[in-house]
Formats: sequence, structure tokens, C-alpha cells
Amino acid sequence: MPEDPASNIPLTVTLTYHGIELRAPQAGLREDRPLDDADIAKLQGWAKRHLVRARLHLAGDDELLRIGAEMADWLNGSTSALSRALSGITPPAIVEFRIERDDDSERARAFWDAPWELLALNGRHLALDDGVLLCPLRRLGKPQPPAPPSPNRLSLVFMAAARAGPTTWTTRPRKPPSSTRRRRLTLTSPWRRAARSTGWRR
Repeated sequence: MPEDPASNIPLTVTLTYHGIELRAPQAGLREDRPLDDADIAKLQGWAKRHLVRARLHLAGDDELLRIGAEMADWLNGSTSALSRALSGITPPAIVEFRIERDDDSERARAFWDAPWELLALNGRHLALDDGVLLCPLRRLGKPQPPAPPSPNRLSLVFMAAARAGPTTWTTRPRKPPSSTRRRRLTLTSPWRRAARSTGWRR
């Protein structure tokens, strides 16, 4: 039986029609929360503040740590959901932020664009904490086992962002190199809109 793609993910945060669902089976966490206009405004605000620092190449700025701490406090909520999910895990900690379907609404964009990479607890970014090594993963739709590689074409993984520093990411998708344009490729992309913008087949 194929392995469940989400079996090794300690925490999933899923955007649904009624709000967000937090699931951490190992921690016994199963929580549903509303996502109101105030929450959406917070997500948008964190994204804007992060983008300002990223454009100024201020990856080591204290503002990033403040953003990460505010986001972690929000995600923790009254039940300490994030802290509980990460307690006793073996790094790296993959936390999945999932949207149930291809959704281009304002709330989905706010959830998708939030700088989850900055999450911070106890005065330290979780991505830089050796005991956690947070690896946020964004997913559209339910997880599926990867398709087997084609025997007669190359496979290409298309990333929708480029790393610009320890806690800074650019936001513009990068197209596959033009040198591969005439070759038959199987394209895997975590972002459907990015894949469509290239004119390549998934």
C-alpha cells in the first residue's frame, strides 16, 4: 500500500469554506477555527511588512522576528496549537499550509501569501532553530502520491519562489530556462497559476 503523503507531517493548517482546520495527529490536535475579516487583514499585513523588508534586503532585521512572533502567537491561539504540534518532533518539521481547492479569493490569497517561513517562538525563527528546522509547505488540493517518472522524457520540478536569504523569499515565479524549451518535459509545479503562466504542461 502506498505511503500516505501526509503521514510524516506533524501539523497541517487547511483553509476551508468555514475557516481553518488545524490537524496534528501525533499531538492529539484537531481544531477548527473561523477566519474572519480581522484575521485576513492580519495575514495581509504580515505579508506586506515582510515584502518591504525583502525588497530592502534586510533579512537580519528585527522586524522579521517580530512578524514571525506575531504569526506564531496567532497560530498558537488559546490552545497553543503550534507549540503542541512541534513538541517532541524530529527535525525538520514540515508544516503544511493547504488550500482545499484552486481558490483565487481574497482570503485564499492572504492565506497563501502569508510569510509562514518567518514563524518564531521564544525569540528565534523556527526555520533557524536546530531543534525544529521548520519547513513550511504550501499545497493546493489534497495530497496525492507522486506520479511515476516517465521513461521517455525528463522531469522538471518548477518552484514558484526563489530563496533570497535565511528568512527571505522573493515572490515572483521563475520560468524554466529557455535552453529546455524544445525538450519534452514532465513539469511538476506546486503553484498552478505559476505553471500556467509559463505555457508549460504539468
